[in-house]
Amino acid sequence: MNFGKRARVASRTGHNARWGTALVCVAAAWCLDGASSRAGNVESSLAGLPSIGSSTVETPSPFPVESEERLAGDEQQTSFILEFDRATPVRAFVLSDPYRVVVDLPQVSFHLAAGAGTASRGLIKAFRYGLVMPGGSRIVLDLTGPAKMASATVLDAANGQPPRLVIELEAVDKTAFVAAAPPELRPSLSPIQTVAVTTASPLTVPALPDAKPTPTIAPPTTDARPIVVIDPGHGGIDNGTQAGGESEKNLVLGFA
Repeated sequence: MNFGKRARVASRTGHNARWGTALVCVAAAWCLDGASSRAGNVESSLAGLPSIGSSTVETPSPFPVESEERLAGDEQQTSFILEFDRATPVRAFVLSDPYRVVVDLPQVSFHLAAGAGTASRGLIKAFRYGLVMPGGSRIVLDLTGPAKMASATVLDAANGQPPRLVIELEAVDKTAFVAAAPPELRPSLSPIQTVAVTTASPLTVPALPDAKPTPTIAPPTTDARPIVVIDPGHGGIDNGTQAGGESEKNLVLGFA
């Protein structure tokens, strides 16, 4: 009796074990199939992405890019060369006290190497650059002494060379510098214009009558004297002369 009962229990146990194994296999097959399907979906979603190490296309800059500068020459003739990725119009002029060349150009992206502008050569002892206003950039070349611009040219790309700005400087004495500079840029002050000022007579206030008078509107007066606006200037990348512990921009502001 006990033997038969144990046999029936063992038979049911084996049967349940076989069903359990079958269910485990079915579940495993479903998981593997789902994993394979999900892996295929992941692979298809990654198919459009670049693989690690593959090159990507950079978005071009909306502004001209300055990528390299060079100095050449000696104390008598010096060349300043600046490379662009596209031809860019510029306006260049010389100033004195201190002697420098100012180059105005449209807004550009400066991608020059670290420390660019600190080295000196020939007539150029340093230069600085930056954005001075939305849409406008400036380069200032600090000179060792008076010089004239023999030429300032923007060259188109040719012979494997990119577009570039080439400024040719020649050393001159101060007299020749003043004579060559445009009148508005010559280092001299215009005569001070004087304006006659009349002193108004003291204001007298009459006694108010009992009855309220009818108000009258005086005709507008016209003043023919001009309006003078004083602009001390200097700031940003061109902050003027620094000498004897004083800054030019502070002096002209105080004078104004």
